[in-house]
Amino acid sequence: MIKADIVALLRTIAGMGAKVHWDLAPQDEPAPYIVCTRIFGDPVNNLDGADGMKLTRIQADCWDETPKAAEDLLELVNAKFDTWATGGATATPAAANVHGCVRLGENPDDYDPVTKHHKASADFSVHHE
Repeated sequence: MIKADIVALLRTIAGMGAKVHWDLAPQDEPAPYIVCTRIFGDPVNNLDGADGMKLTRIQADCWDETPKAAEDLLELVNAKFDTWATGGATATPAAANVHGCVRLGENPDDYDPVTKHHKASADFSVHHE
């Protein structure tokens, strides 16, 4: 499952460990942490029909105590997804079902006045089985 592969990949960022979440983070989660969300997913079709591949758009939100720290964490996320650029089989951790990944662009920065955390965010397109 692509969710588990993404969480496993991002948990290899130093200091992240269990601080990578899907959809929501606990309200009292101390910074830094990452929240990933599936924005869109669609099967890949060719002239012969569906080929078993999928294209999934993932949003990675990086939260930290300062805007700069959130941006730095986002660059670490980008570097991790770059290891999937030509396929995940040789990445660490391996994701043999991933065939490519590309950063699509950054999203607007944000600030949560309740947690006092800043967010840097980007979308990634993952080509996978």
